[in-house]
Amino acid sequence: KGNGGQLRQVENIDKKFNLKKLPSPLNELTVSASSNVDSFPVWQDVKIFISSTFLDMESERNLLHQFVLPQLQRKAATRFVNIDFIDLRWGLSEEQINTKGQVELCLEQIKRCDLFIGILGERYGSIPQDELLKELPPEYEDFVKEVENDGLSMTQLEMEYGVLQNAEASRNRAFFFFRNSDFIEDLNEEEYKKYTSEDRLKFLLLKHRIRNSNLEVME
Repeated sequence: KGNGGQLRQVENIDKKFNLKKLPSPLNELTVSASSNVDSFPVWQDVKIFISSTFLDMESERNLLHQFVLPQLQRKAATRFVNIDFIDLRWGLSEEQINTKGQVELCLEQIKRCDLFIGILGERYGSIPQDELLKELPPEYEDFVKEVENDGLSMTQLEMEYGVLQNAEASRNRAFFFFRNSDFIEDLNEEEYKKYTSEDRLKFLLLKHRIRNSNLEVME
């Protein structure tokens, strides 16, 4: 979606989750010598994992971090909630992402996050070497057995581990966004290679799997 669609998601997040409007911590909170510490609001930390392909989503990630996140943080602060995005693609090269340390870090960060957002355009994403999965710590052994022979991209590995292998449990914490593909018709040859994937079948199967998960998909 464009900027307007993302901003509407931010503006309507309180309605979506039935959040009650609380008094502003700056305008209505007063402190005196006799104030009881128990009367202060308890702030809640909410971490949101952002999963997307690398080459084609740079602009979207910049928009999320530089424009959407600050707006969401200001809105959440009125309800005493700290919002933070965990986006391990931001500021890294594609080569840095496909390393043993980064694969393990992605899975570890997914476990620590409260919400999961998946964003797909027309690329499937780079596929890490099999050895990187087999060398993961024992705690990921069951997951590795499920996916080690499938040749999945790093993006799909994140989506499988974070959401799709237990979609029912993720129903109210995972959301997917699919980019409108109409713009591809106007791309030159170099741009087309950047925004599309040679692994077309795997890409289409991933989108089909997400749509059939009964999770919320916006496209």
